[in-house]
Amino acid sequence: MSSYLVTGSSGMIGSQVLEKLKYMGWNHHTLDRKEIEECNNQKELVAIIYDKIKRSNGVFHIGAIADTSDFSADVMYYNYHITKLIVDVCIRLNKRLVFSSTQMVTGRSDVGYPENLYGWSKVACEDYIRLKPTKWGEHDRWRGIILRYTNVYGPGEQSKGKTASLAYQGWLSKEIELWDAKRDFIYVKDIVDANIHAMCNLKDEEILTKDGVFWVGSGESRSAIEFVRGMGNDIIINEKNPNEAPPWFQWETSCDSNEFMSEWKPKYNLEKGTEDYLTYLGNI
Repeated sequence: MSSYLVTGSSGMIGSQVLEKLKYMGWNHHTLDRKEIEECNNQKELVAIIYDKIKRSNGVFHIGAIADTSDFSADVMYYNYHITKLIVDVCIRLNKRLVFSSTQMVTGRSDVGYPENLYGWSKVACEDYIRLKPTKWGEHDRWRGIILRYTNVYGPGEQSKGKTASLAYQGWLSKEIELWDAKRDFIYVKDIVDANIHAMCNLKDEEILTKDGVFWVGSGESRSAIEFVRGMGNDIIINEKNPNEAPPWFQWETSCDSNEFMSEWKPKYNLEKGTEDYLTYLGNI
């Protein structure tokens, strides 16, 4: 029976991937921040990572500190250093790795690089995965798979606090302030399906052709006000003054559907996603 390691299994995306694996009847292992913190030294940590990956068919590496306002050293430790350890073991054991990245690695179009430590940590991870040698002993075709997500929303984000989507914040408080930027909003169920597709169906040839990097989004930019309004007509939306937006604020994000994995496409547009999300929230 298939068995997979999921990092960040208590987070929004990780918890949903874990639920999908359970639904499919697949075994799973998890690695979270608490378990990492309980290790007495790096040797013990590497041994735990090695054992978990050895017992798995592949790794969904989703766990990360995603707070863009966090500029502590923890961001590089948990996002980059732990990723480095996982990548090295995956190469040694020839296990497929699906790594969760973000559109923030590209930054604003007029800048071209991230403007926060979270984005830079993901750039470092992507570079480490892409630039690793392809040969390790008898294995000569190892390639990590990098999935760059756009703006994710949906079940599992209740504990994210200020980093939760505008949809959830608006639904929860019934009033929200926002700048009416355009975003490529992607429903978390599409993210889960993309992870499963990358792990089980993506061909080695396509990974090599695309250098392992694929975008996961809806393929269209939609208004933030439209997004929140989809969560209920009773939500009071106060639009912020555009002139008060910080210089690093992105007014539009999008991704090219030509950069999606072949044979994968999102099933949820904004209307279908918010409708499904409302059903979920109404049942919890």
